Amino acid sequence: MTDILVHYSGLPNFLLVFVVISIIPAIGEELVFRGIVQNELIRIWNKKHFAIWVTGFVFSFIHFQFFGFIPRMLLGVLFGYCYLWTNSLWVPIAMHFINNALTLIVAAFFKESLLNASQQENTLFDIRFFIAYIVAQVVFLILYHTFIRQQQVKASYGQ
Repeated sequence: MTDILVHYSGLPNFLLVFVVISIIPAIGEELVFRGIVQNELIRIWNKKHFAIWVTGFVFSFIHFQFFGFIPRMLLGVLFGYCYLWTNSLWVPIAMHFINNALTLIVAAFFKESLLNASQQENTLFDIRFFIAYIVAQVVFLILYHTFIRQQQVKASYGQ
């Protein structure tokens, strides 16, 4: 994955990688996992929480990355609950997009250190990635909450 994120040159190639890594998976995976799998498991089992956790497990398993399994599963569960709470696939799609896009953008800024870590075959966990991801998700949730509150205020005034 590191190779895909950092072995490109120029803006046109970055934009292609951006579409392939950020946009397509956000839409496609959320349609499949939250839109189909999660909904079907809820319909079959009638247990929302169990369906969300199973879908998160499958979501992580399908990525075939052992060391990132638990964080990715928890991310899938977060996406699942956001879909459940908002009843809108656009919320987990946006969150998934933010996650992937932020990872790609941060990787572009730290391209050299990622290449060096990849060549040394070391696992590099940079706390900056984690902090940037958390900040982005918190900002997204605050903006989303603000948007919902504005819609509720407008609805209460009959606009």
